[in-house]
Amino acid sequence: MIASLSRRRGFATSTPRLLYRLIGGLPALLCLTAILGGCAAEGTRREPPLPFHVALIPFSPETVRVQQPAGATGKHTFGLALDSKLVSRSVASGIDGTCFARATLLSYPEGVAPEDFEQWPMAKRDAHWVQASERAGADLVLECELSYSPTLESRANEKFWLNLPLFLLGGPACYFVDDVSYVGEARLNGNLFDLSAIRGEHATLEDGRAQILHVESRFQEASLDFIDRAGGNVGSFAASIVVPAGFLSRENENAEHKLALEVADDLARGLARAIREGSHEVLVADRLAGFHLDPHYDLELKNDIVHFQGEVVLRRAEQERMESYSIHVGEHSVSGEFTAGSPDRIDSSRRAQYLRFPFRAEIPLDPAADRLVIQLTAGGANPGVRTFTIPLPDSWRREPSARGTVSSVRP
Repeated sequence: MIASLSRRRGFATSTPRLLYRLIGGLPALLCLTAILGGCAAEGTRREPPLPFHVALIPFSPETVRVQQPAGATGKHTFGLALDSKLVSRSVASGIDGTCFARATLLSYPEGVAPEDFEQWPMAKRDAHWVQASERAGADLVLECELSYSPTLESRANEKFWLNLPLFLLGGPACYFVDDVSYVGEARLNGNLFDLSAIRGEHATLEDGRAQILHVESRFQEASLDFIDRAGGNVGSFAASIVVPAGFLSRENENAEHKLALEVADDLARGLARAIREGSHEVLVADRLAGFHLDPHYDLELKNDIVHFQGEVVLRRAEQERMESYSIHVGEHSVSGEFTAGSPDRIDSSRRAQYLRFPFRAEIPLDPAADRLVIQLTAGGANPGVRTFTIPLPDSWRREPSARGTVSSVRP
C-alpha cells in the first residue's frame, strides 16, 4: 500500500511517525473504501446507447468564450483555464458507447492550424465538417459551444469535518475525502443535427433545419480530495502529519490542473444526461422525418450470418409508406423494399396515427466490421432518409473457431 502510494503520487517518507500513521489508518481507509464502493455500485444503472454514430465538431477558440469574472468573492480564489482539446476529448469520451453507439471526434483539415481554419468563411468550414462526418460514417453531427468564468473560489465543505476524526485515528484515510469545494460558472450548449437531411441538401448546419435536439450542461461546483490537490508535493504530505488535510493545498498548480479536468468531465457528464433525457426526440425526430427504427430489434449470429429483425414506426402525415431499406455490415450489404404497414393501435391516438413496417435481413459477417448500419427511406414526393448504427459484440470479431454459434443483442 505504502509503495503503491509512493509510486503513484510521488509520496515519500522517512519519518517513523508518518509510517506509523499510514499503517494505523489502514483499517479506517479500508472501511471507507468499502462503504463508498458499495454506494457507487448500488447507484450504477447503464441504459443501452441510442442506435446512432455521432460526429463531434471539436471546440475551437471561436466556440470557447471566457466570461468576465463577476469580481473576487474572497481570498481563496484562483484561475481556471479550459483547453479546447481537453473539453473536446471529454465530451467525445462521455457520449461514446453511453449515449450513442459510437462517437467520433472530427479533425481539422490536414496541414491547417485551428486558428487559420477559423478564418475560413462559415460555409466552407461547415462543408469540411459535413464531409468529415460522412467519411467517418456518422448518422448525426454534434456542435457545441462553451462559456466559462476564469475564476474559481475554494472553500471547505461539509465533508471537511469528516477529516477531524479520521485525522485523529491516524493514517491516510482523510486523504481520500473530497473535503474542499471549488465554485465557479461554466455552461456547455450543444446542438444535434441529422446528417442525412444535410446530405440530401434539404438543410445546412447554419440554417438549423436539420437540428433535432438542443441540450445544455452547467458546472457550478466540484470537490477534490487531498491526493488530487497535493499531487506529488512531499512538503504537503509532511505537513499533513500535524495539520488536517482539509486545510492544505487548496490553491496550487496541481489543483488547477485537476480542476480543469474535473470541470471538463462534469460538463461532459451533464451533456450526456441531457442527451439521455432527450433520447426520444433524437430517436423519433418527428419534426424532421416522421419515422424511426424501433429500438426493440433482434440481432443474432448463426454460422457467420448476421440475422436482423426489426420494425420501422411511421407517423401518418404527408408520408403514408416506407419505401426501402439497406443494411451494411462492413463490406457486405443487403437491401429490400417494404411491404404494406399495419396500424400501431398501441401508440396511436386520435391526433397521431402510426404505422409499423416490419423487415428482416440476413447478411454475411465481415470479421473486420464493428457495427451494423441501417439506411431507411420513406416513400412520397419528397422521400426522407435516415441512418442508424448498431454496435456489434466484440466476440463476433474473433477468429471463427472462437466465436459462439448464437448470440443475441436486445437494447
